[in-house]
Amino acid sequence: MFRKLLAIYNETPLPMIINYPKYAQIQYIKKLASISRGARVLDAGAGECPYKKYFTNSEYVSQDICYDEIENFNFDEVDIRSEIYNIPVKNNSFDYILCTDVLEHLKYPAKAFSEFFRILKPSGELWLSVPFSGAEHMIPFDYYRFSRYALKFLGEDAGFKVKEITPLGGRFAYFGIALKTLIPNMFEDNLMLYRLLAFIQLPFIIIPLLLCFILDKTDKEKKLPPCFFSIYKKP
Repeated sequence: MFRKLLAIYNETPLPMIINYPKYAQIQYIKKLASISRGARVLDAGAGECPYKKYFTNSEYVSQDICYDEIENFNFDEVDIRSEIYNIPVKNNSFDYILCTDVLEHLKYPAKAFSEFFRILKPSGELWLSVPFSGAEHMIPFDYYRFSRYALKFLGEDAGFKVKEITPLGGRFAYFGIALKTLIPNMFEDNLMLYRLLAFIQLPFIIIPLLLCFILDKTDKEKKLPPCFFSIYKKP
């Protein structure tokens, strides 16, 4: 029932207003899916493979360490179960790597960048997103938050050319997410209650969220973004 309601919700303009950073992230992923037709794509740290559906015209391969300690996760669709620092594939194996909301959960993010560089083909690209501001999550596997300067350094230090580092939203988008999750996050350990509270409060916060969405366009510097999306190219 919940999945059906979510599918209906996703076909409306509401996702763009209620959670612009996530909406913008998905637009990047759809763009990657469109340009990677016929290419080999690795989804690193794929979890439940929520983006697999966009890559029907690519050779989509998923990887994750599949921690048993993470509740409410189904890793059945993961193709490669391994540490992200040592993925058992040959050098120059993939045309693209997608890595969404994973870097903050890694003890050694620089090692992950080095491994991505190893397994990407020459001229291959890494498409990566990370949160910058927000609550701790996937506890206890939550170690870092990355600024745009850290993302630039990590990429260049591994040998990549940085094509793009884009903040997905600014301070008003951040405030909107904080408002939206303020009460439900108090019950994040109870998934059903979390979803119920998020649904019940929506009529009361939709107007403030709309205002945040509109006002966020006035934030030109975006020094307090909810997250970043970065694109790196292997020479």
